[in-house]
Amino acid sequence: MQFLVNKQLKNRTTSWREVRRRGPIECERIRMSFHLFSASRIPVAEQPVEYVERKGLGHPDSICDAVMEAAAGELRREYVVRCGRVLHHNLDKALLVAGQSEPELGGGKIISPLQIIAGDRAASVFEESVIPVDEIVETAVLGWLRDNLRLIDVDALVDFRSEMKPGYTELCD
Repeated sequence: MQFLVNKQLKNRTTSWREVRRRGPIECERIRMSFHLFSASRIPVAEQPVEYVERKGLGHPDSICDAVMEAAAGELRREYVVRCGRVLHHNLDKALLVAGQSEPELGGGKIISPLQIIAGDRAASVFEESVIPVDEIVETAVLGWLRDNLRLIDVDALVDFRSEMKPGYTELCD
């Protein structure tokens, strides 16, 4: 752990409240520190440090966000082509379910494939014509996976399931 130790008052750690009250003081760092703040007590703007989690490109949450963004883009393009405008849609919910494998030196075998489940709402009917939302989403998701996860044979190792539902009628007109 690392603490800020006030050089003027040796062996005394300096709290963020003291720094705010007295202003900057000369401190030296000792090891690594972490602070836990209750959000209900100290507003973020008043905290000396804001911690932010950053997930890498291969993190399941990042993959889910990216595939749904790709699907939303394709759906918007299709709406414009078919309807002349973008219809109501919310495409931001996806779940990546880990597969299972038996790795061996130089290879191995897949026991169960990776699964992607996409689910949210999108308008699927416009002036009596049906818009194939599930197919558009599936094509976009699998296309993104093929383009960005080069070591995965998407056709053999990924199961896709769409749980897309029609948009609310009040928002679709």
